[in-house]
Amino acid sequence: MCLNQEQNASNETEHSNEKSKNIRQLIDYAKSNYHENPTEALAALLQALQLNSGSESTDIAMARLRDELGDDIADHIGSRHQRVERALKIIENLLQDESTILFEDGRQDLLRQTVEDGSSVVCSRCNDVVASSRWQQHQDYW
Repeated sequence: MCLNQEQNASNETEHSNEKSKNIRQLIDYAKSNYHENPTEALAALLQALQLNSGSESTDIAMARLRDELGDDIADHIGSRHQRVERALKIIENLLQDESTILFEDGRQDLLRQTVEDGSSVVCSRCNDVVASSRWQQHQDYW
């Protein structure tokens, strides 16, 4: 196996481990917050489902939520989930951009991880990735 193949395999394993860690964190968040903030807990579970099983499973779960809880609650939960999905799509596009420093260094996984773990968000106005700690200032500017 050549060095590039070994590095790619290592990166895939790291990403898989990070993905599992993110899913676990989302589930833990949901468990500890469902009394105080049930809609955020459900949104976290949907995000975990998305990471684990993909969009089709998430769509099925949203349809079931709509049937069980009604349109208002499902729409509220769904809007948060849609923002996360949109952010991940923007991140995926950035990951394919060969002009970025992260791409040149083979570290694109860092970009995905920052959005998945919540340390960064994607601005829907300018499509930039912004550190969560600077989000308020960014919103004020844009």
